[in-house]
Amino acid sequence: MKPPIPHNEEARLEALELCGVMETGPEERFDRYTRLALRMFDVPVAIISLIGRTEQVFKSSQGMEPAVVSRDVSFCAHTILGDDPMVVEDATVDPRFSDHPMVTESNGLRFYAGCPIVSNDGYNLGAICLVDTKPRQFSDADCEAFRDLASMVSGELSNLRLTTVDELTSLSNRRGFNMIATQSLQMCARNNRCASLLMVDIRGFAEINQRISSACGDKVLVEFAQMLKASFRDSDVISRLGDDKFCVLLTDSDFENSWNSVERFRHALSTHNALPGRRYNLHFSAAVVQYEPKRHENTMRMLQEAEVLMQERKRVKPLPQKTSSVV
Repeated sequence: MKPPIPHNEEARLEALELCGVMETGPEERFDRYTRLALRMFDVPVAIISLIGRTEQVFKSSQGMEPAVVSRDVSFCAHTILGDDPMVVEDATVDPRFSDHPMVTESNGLRFYAGCPIVSNDGYNLGAICLVDTKPRQFSDADCEAFRDLASMVSGELSNLRLTTVDELTSLSNRRGFNMIATQSLQMCARNNRCASLLMVDIRGFAEINQRISSACGDKVLVEFAQMLKASFRDSDVISRLGDDKFCVLLTDSDFENSWNSVERFRHALSTHNALPGRRYNLHFSAAVVQYEPKRHENTMRMLQEAEVLMQERKRVKPLPQKTSSVV
């Protein structure tokens, strides 16, 4: 039986992307938990997997070769639909799985237990699972211990996410941006699709910190980040690089369209500034670099080029050029 799609799928996938682990393959940091699972439950196979849009990716596997599996045939894709452990004591008599290829093959899967791996904002990103070729029972005490183990894995994933997410604004930080943007640019190069990098500085941020307070400065950063998220597409990669500096990677957007996006954001910010009772207005400077695979072999090169343009903004205000400009 093909697993249904969760009702919060898009938000779940966004939370998974922020962890930055779907493209990094199996990791030793998760192996300690699958090794522990083998000892705790005396099973031949233990796996930690994450469920992407179309695939199940193994982050750790004991007793089975690491693999990328279609989500349509994934047991774990059923597990993420609920909050409690999913236990299949004998898959041959479970209508969801009785004709599954892994069940019908010689010496096939009989027992499965999976428990969701949960992000710190409550989304089921994947599962830790136990597998056996023999039917077996799973007691309430087993389920409780299994929940504890899954909670440990969830904590490991949350800690990893914190290294890629800016704590104040909840945007990707520089490390997270580099991980996500690198994959996006590789996809654009393979498929001959355009992309542009937008770098944005908040004007007068230091003065707001000094004139009002650092707490107000934090509020400015959060407010500005929220305006960016509201103004750009869900597919755009938005990041806080540090201090008052932000960037946006726009795929399927050439130089002209990217500047149109900048102007829409400027208009939205002007409307926001006109709201009554505000103690400060938000303004920004921006630079756009169009992606050229032969010239930009990595994300860092694009960031460096945009940084140079931003540093020139006070000295010169050039007309838009073919691949980059500043305002």
